[in-house]
Amino acid sequence: MTTSVSKAIGLASVFLTVTSTCLAQTSPGNVPRSRSADERAVEARTKAFLEAVRRQDTVAVYQFQAPEFTWVLAPDQVLNLAQARAVQAKSFAAVHGFSEFQYSMGPVRIVGDTAVAVVLLRAVTTLHESAESSYVMGQTASHEDTWIRRGGEWLLARDRVLEMGLSRDGRPQYPPEEPSPKH
Repeated sequence: MTTSVSKAIGLASVFLTVTSTCLAQTSPGNVPRSRSADERAVEARTKAFLEAVRRQDTVAVYQFQAPEFTWVLAPDQVLNLAQARAVQAKSFAAVHGFSEFQYSMGPVRIVGDTAVAVVLLRAVTTLHESAESSYVMGQTASHEDTWIRRGGEWLLARDRVLEMGLSRDGRPQYPPEEPSPKH
């Protein structure tokens, strides 16, 4: 895998750690129901996590991850906490702000001290491969995040990619392809 493709996959993966909660839940028959204190707590953690990702603040992002955190990029590609943090730090260093960062979240399923939900994300940023080379990367993704409650705090234990699409300068790149020649 080339360095630029690795960077693109790594950066896309950083965006995928965005966690999910319930912004508007409905019960059968489309009758709104009130959210539990746990759902509101996961929502608050999500918003704080998203702000850390948007700011590219690795220290803040790390505070949301449980010690047993895993990043499931594909069935045969699972990163542990140390591997995920290395990818995140490298990816954040290549990003110079987001021109777009939008997400929507599905309902949270909570059983005991575990919360699971799906998030959809769209992010666009400029990546700098070197002082002379940069490109616009777009990413759309859906993923399932698992949070666990520890000591009264919700921590991200697993981020599993469900679907991902990448573009480089507007051209589809996922599944990753070699960068196109410069014109």
